[in-house]
Amino acid sequence: MKDFTFYLLIVSQTVLVGTLIFLPFSLMIKMILIFTTFFYMVVELFNRGLKASIEHISIEKYPLAKIAKDVVSSATRLTLWLYGGLWVVAFSSLYL
Repeated sequence: MKDFTFYLLIVSQTVLVGTLIFLPFSLMIKMILIFTTFFYMVVELFNRGLKASIEHISIEKYPLAKIAKDVVSSATRLTLWLYGGLWVVAFSSLYL
């Protein structure tokens, strides 16, 4: 069930990029949105990989492992905020 969320993420990103083709954005905005889509996917993969490797190494709780997991989760969250913010700016540029 853990991988289901990643597959859902892939499907949702594919739908967003697919609909991006038909939206009346400039080529530069489309390229930036597509880049941030792949950037978010890469950061999410690093997040999953680091968490899986930390959990594989030991089941004991280590403070540095918790910090590493928190930092990678924060990077994923910040990338998602950037991604959402760029979509909001792109849509607002259509109406301004």
